[in-house]
Amino acid sequence: MKRLLALAAALSALGCGPANKPPPAIESFFPADNEVAGWAEDASVGKPGVEVATTAKAATDLVDGAADPFVSQGMVGFAWQTYVKGTYQLDLRVWQFASAPAGADAFTWLFANASLYKANTWTDVAVGTSGKVSDTGSGWWLSANKGAYIIEAKVKPKDSTSRADVETVTAAVAGKMP
Repeated sequence: MKRLLALAAALSALGCGPANKPPPAIESFFPADNEVAGWAEDASVGKPGVEVATTAKAATDLVDGAADPFVSQGMVGFAWQTYVKGTYQLDLRVWQFASAPAGADAFTWLFANASLYKANTWTDVAVGTSGKVSDTGSGWWLSANKGAYIIEAKVKPKDSTSRADVETVTAAVAGKMP
């Protein structure tokens, strides 16, 4: 028994243990249809399923250049899906960085430096490690950081239901992240 414990400790120290397992696939964070009450993939937007990019060019191509601030901060992965619930539409994006500190730094950088973020008024929300929501005039925009990830969700039209829903969907995504 002592030898087995010693072997397990040695393998863990060498990086062979569970502490060094690869991160989950980025698309695994996205809710399935009706996993969050009433929200399902909007088949009229993009390709079926979660669209994934692992390069800056692929991410930029998917979102028409909106990837620039994330690319400048070292994004290593991106995924996107659009959902619908009745008359509401929600655009959900997840940006992956090399580590939790890199994700937190990128999140802080966005609000201090990216003009699109600086142009909005943000209110803190309890989503992820750090979350903020903004009234865009026509909808709600929620941005949150959890570990190595930044979650971006935009929902239209704007009302009290869509405000609650953007927080619920984003919290569901954050809840799946390490």
